[in-house]
Amino acid sequence: MKGISTIIATILMLIITIALAGTAYMFISGMLMSRISKTVSIMGASCNATYHITLIISNDGTDLIKENELKIFNGSISVSFNKINISPKDSNITSFRAAPGSNPVRIISPSNSVDFPVWC
Repeated sequence: MKGISTIIATILMLIITIALAGTAYMFISGMLMSRISKTVSIMGASCNATYHITLIISNDGTDLIKENELKIFNGSISVSFNKINISPKDSNITSFRAAPGSNPVRIISPSNSVDFPVWC
């Protein structure tokens, strides 16, 4: 017996291949889940006579979106808004002051961003 027989070598190669495939699967699935776990959408928006925009924001993901994880922009300007937590598969309401005319609202979450035009 000078070395490993071909049967043992084949079994070892098969085990190594399965281990590498399992590792790659776990890595890729983890990357994908982190990208879709905190996605938002805008369910509705309105502007009142005093130029306050009210947004209904939905968490379409699987993890809680905490109040410091959302950013809202009106055009290129970051706006101050009522901080909210949104549970998975739930929605919440927030509002902020806007200008008369067209307001291109953008909401940025950890997983995506949504653009929504609002007219005041």
